[in-house]
Amino acid sequence: MKTLAELKRDAQTGRMILTLTERYGSTDIIERLQGDRPVVGVNTVALKLMNKDGQTSELRLDNAKLTEYDGDTLTIYNPAYRDLTDNETKVLVSARAKRDEYDKQYPFGNGGYWLQKDYIAKSDCPWMEGYDFIKGKKYDQSRNKVVDKSIKGDAILRYKVTMA
Repeated sequence: MKTLAELKRDAQTGRMILTLTERYGSTDIIERLQGDRPVVGVNTVALKLMNKDGQTSELRLDNAKLTEYDGDTLTIYNPAYRDLTDNETKVLVSARAKRDEYDKQYPFGNGGYWLQKDYIAKSDCPWMEGYDFIKGKKYDQSRNKVVDKSIKGDAILRYKVTMA
């Protein structure tokens, strides 16, 4: 496997051509994204690809751990869902207990919510608040799982790489 930096170096040569072979698990590619698409620019977070219609589109490379490049194939992954660690569970249980205690004492206030929010924000696991990615993680309350950008999930894009 090559690194993300090596991918960008290869792309900066101006000879790299990407051909989308798989999109969200399907080989049925929409017409606008079909065929060879030369890399016409590189920046810190993306490759710029030339489409058949002459317009450019951006291939975001947000996280090196979610990008796999071997010189012949480029694969971009979604972050994976994982179970909560013991520490994350303890943070949630403690925060909810603090909120419940406050709400018992002050049943008509909404300070319990803010108390819980502040507790989580100052904890070892601030991503458990679930609103934004913090340190590459975000709690998904509906699934009771953590979305973790350091773990590969499903492949969302797979490209064949050729050097002209």
